Parts: sequence; structure tokens; C-alpha cells
Amino acid sequence: MGKWSSCCKVGQKKGVEACPIAYEINRVLDDARNRALQIAFVSEKEGVSYSVLNDRLLSDVELSQIIGRKRASQCAIDWIDEHIENRRVTEPTKKQMRMTAEKMRRFDKVRGSVTTWGGIDYQYYDAFVSFLLQEGLSQNTVFDKHVKNLKTFLRAAEQMKIDVPNDYKVGLFKRKRTEVDSVYLTDAELDKIAAIDSSEPIHYH
Repeated sequence: MGKWSSCCKVGQKKGVEACPIAYEINRVLDDARNRALQIAFVSEKEGVSYSVLNDRLLSDVELSQIIGRKRASQCAIDWIDEHIENRRVTEPTKKQMRMTAEKMRRFDKVRGSVTTWGGIDYQYYDAFVSFLLQEGLSQNTVFDKHVKNLKTFLRAAEQMKIDVPNDYKVGLFKRKRTEVDSVYLTDAELDKIAAIDSSEPIHYH
């Protein structure tokens, strides 16, 4: 990675005082270059192919964190949009993820708020599920697609060292089971029902 130069003229003071932006950019580039070289060195010793090396560079959490240090402060959905486009998954999978991100964006408009990572807790999940159901989506679509994708987004953010609530990891982001009252009959009661059924006259029409 090369050095980035600003418009500082020759003869002016050099370094942090003269070009603080250029200095910061070069520092980030140096950090990213050093991390990339570490990954490349290990990969070369292991004799892996270029495609494997490329995958390692793209998926390395530390390298991604160096390059995207400011991402955590963005709106969560903006980060999710970028994450979806950078994922190495099939286009149908990306399409499903985009649909979930769009539902989250519409949910924000309805409630008049912007989704942040710290706000995606059980309360958010419960309100989001209610919103999706009110839109007429089936429970299978809500839980098997959108809730599943929401969990995927949270895991990805956490891998990037973004602080997120752990509600999704402790079993709170799941479908509520409908309580069913079970009635158990004794053998004597079952015999009485069978006797009543057999005594009913058969009507032919």
C-alpha cells in the first residue's frame, strides 16, 4: 500500500502539524498493510492458493476493523447494507437479507427512530416481530427469514468488535409457543365415550 499525500506545499512544516489528515490516513494504511503481510506470510508458509489467501484477507476481523474503524458509529442498517454486499453468498441469499434490511428501515419510519446496534435488544425484537406480523407476513416468513437474518447481522457485527446486546444469544429471539391445555381422560371415561358413540343410530340419507 502506497502513501497518501495531501496538498501540502513543499517548504511547509511536515508531519502531524502540517497534514494531520494525511498522517492519519497513512497510519491506517500502514496498520492494514502490516496485518495483510502477516496473513500473507502465514499463508505462504502453509502453501495455500491465492483464492484461499484472498478469502482470509476478506474475512479477517482485525484487518476489517483497521480499515473500517468508524463503522460502529454508523446507523446499524447502513452498516448492514454494506455488510450484505460484501458477503460471499449467493445472490438469492443476498436478496433475502436485503428484504430484511428494508423491513428494518420501514420499521424505523413507522416508529420514528433510527436503529442503533445498542438498541437491538429483546424489546426491539418483540416490536419488530409485531410490526412484521401486522404487515400480513406469516409466522414462518417472520421467524425463518427475517428473525434469522437479524441474528446473522448481529453475529457479524459482533465479529467486527461492535458492541451489541446479547439478548439474541440467550434464547430471547425465538418464536413464542402457544400454550395448549391438555385434557387427559381415564380408561373408564374413554369406555363411556366409546359406548355413547356405538349407541348412536346410523342415519342414511
